[in-house]
Amino acid sequence: MAGWRLDTKMAQDIVARTMRIIDTNINVMDARGRIIGSGDRERIGELHEGALLVLSQGRVVDIDDAVARHLHGYVRG
Repeated sequence: MAGWRLDTKMAQDIVARTMRIIDTNINVMDARGRIIGSGDRERIGELHEGALLVLSQGRVVDIDDAVARHLHGYVRG
């Protein structure tokens, strides 16, 4: 599916459906690390520095308190 992208409307729908099941905040980021869906709608459009770490390192990144202190705008959860 080359060229296919998740848009904000679809990302927000995924977030809403998932949060009804697991009762925790969810964020969905695009390929540039921008939040395109969130349980906290005010965060949509913000840069997610944790996602940038994942994108730059190409692996799962565990964000503990020590790492979180260095992330601008980090929100636990």
